[in-house]
Amino acid sequence: MAAVALAALFGAAALSACATQTDPGGYCNAKSIVCINDLQGGSTATGGTGNAQTGGSAQTGGTSSNGGASTGGTTANGGSGGSTPVAGSGGTAPVGGSGGTGTTAGSGGTATAGTGGAAGGATGGSGGATAGAGGSVSGSCPAQTSWAATASDMAAADPPSQAIDGDPKTRFSTGTKMLGAEWLQVDLGASATVSGVTVSTANGDYGRHLKIRVVATSGDFAGAVLAEQDVTMSGDTAFTFTPTAGRYVLIAQTGMLTTGTNWWSVNEVTVTCK
Repeated sequence: MAAVALAALFGAAALSACATQTDPGGYCNAKSIVCINDLQGGSTATGGTGNAQTGGSAQTGGTSSNGGASTGGTTANGGSGGSTPVAGSGGTAPVGGSGGTGTTAGSGGTATAGTGGAAGGATGGSGGATAGAGGSVSGSCPAQTSWAATASDMAAADPPSQAIDGDPKTRFSTGTKMLGAEWLQVDLGASATVSGVTVSTANGDYGRHLKIRVVATSGDFAGAVLAEQDVTMSGDTAFTFTPTAGRYVLIAQTGMLTTGTNWWSVNEVTVTCK
């Protein structure tokens, strides 16, 4: 009866057209002359594959087209972590200062710490060692035990060494009459800065005229005379002069006796250093 009603409303031609256009799964709209097919779902979109970049984030899956079921993109692999930083080496420890020469002690090395590495380096280098030792004490001559004495002439019983033995009761004597060409030399054992010499005599064998030199070379009579004077009495004769560096103290007796036969004698020689 429904078919009769449709034929009466639209005619047999409409029904015939609908019958020929019918799609499996479709239907015939009784109010239309055409068949309406079911719309197919959109094709499934495949999500993009994530790049395996180092540390890259996962790619987002493709958007569904026309209702199609979208497949998510492949999850990108996480990037590898950076290599572990290596601790920096500690700074090198500065070496302590060398000992000072002269009278002032040398300074020690500066205690500057070494810089550590980027990821917390080792402990920085320690500072310098103990300060260097100073030079000799100001005003002291080399130890008298290291001195030695020589002379132009000597009596067998009164060698030159007795002029530097620290005993005023012993003496050095030439054993010959003073003729003005006698000398006594004291080797200090090392160079020093000499500023004074005292010659002690206990009897009439004192030198009549004495000249003092301080030289670097043994027996250097060409060296400058630093001090000289006539001596008219026994006892201590002191000579002072501008401080002069040298190892040898050269004492020359240049006075000549016109009367008598006195030897030249020296009980003790004292040397002052700066």
